[in-house]
Amino acid sequence: MSKTNWTTLNHVALQRRCACGDGAGISGECEDCRKKRLTGEGGGFGGYVHHGGGFGGDSDNPTQTSEVVNNPNPISVDQPAQLTGPGVTAPAPICDPDRALTWADFTGTPPQSTHAAKTSYSFPKDSTSNPVKFRAVLDQPNSWVKPRWKDPTVRANTPAQPLINQCKAYMRAHADGVWTLDATPDSQCPASPTYDSSIEATTVDECDSKIGAEVDRVAGLESTRLLAHEQLHFTIACTLVKKANASVAAGKSVSDIETKLSQVDGTVTNSYDTETNHGCKSAEQTTWNNKVANGLPDIKIE
Repeated sequence: MSKTNWTTLNHVALQRRCACGDGAGISGECEDCRKKRLTGEGGGFGGYVHHGGGFGGDSDNPTQTSEVVNNPNPISVDQPAQLTGPGVTAPAPICDPDRALTWADFTGTPPQSTHAAKTSYSFPKDSTSNPVKFRAVLDQPNSWVKPRWKDPTVRANTPAQPLINQCKAYMRAHADGVWTLDATPDSQCPASPTYDSSIEATTVDECDSKIGAEVDRVAGLESTRLLAHEQLHFTIACTLVKKANASVAAGKSVSDIETKLSQVDGTVTNSYDTETNHGCKSAEQTTWNNKVANGLPDIKIE
């Protein structure tokens, strides 16, 4: 568990402009508009109308023309912000990324392992928040997935090409033969999808068009199944962080809650993988999906 304080770095500088588009002074209007206001010209109250909303400019509202300068990640008008002197700081998200994971988030190199994927994350503290808040941050370089599951459309990554080759070899040796896939469920992972044994190849060409297509279909489903299991790992982490933050907000010791968060995460993660056999038990996976969707009501961090 990371004990490094998190510092928000998303600062932006704002340049204020007058309603007419010219540079504005401290008052918020240029000299020409100030003179017009004093003489009753220009319309509006005092010649300057401020509309609510976020920062970063509004193309439909020329009277609000704050422009973001040298900021690679401008703040969206839908994103809450806090004014901090001359710049704007967006609050750090509790979950990062604040969305469902994709295989593109798993950038680490898979080791020699019997596992297909690993989701790694940390719980840094956002010390700019008051009270301090914990965050769940995906550790992308240490999160990995093997090629077979990461990109099932590449046949070199899946069983597709070897099975197609077997089919072709059989059909060349048996002109009137029929080649089908073995639809026996995987005894080690019953939740894995199975092949449709009714799909038959009766020619060499059908080994590609029929057998290959069926292997591609199942490989895609298996990738989706595994991703869903890994996604829930991170959703669990986010759920636990919210519980920890609620306890801190209620006055509990940050240090105590930090220790408790790490302990509970280890226990819950182990239970999740053990009970679902890493997602290979469908019923148990569904049970965990429902528990997490309900906020893990039986889990306390306090």
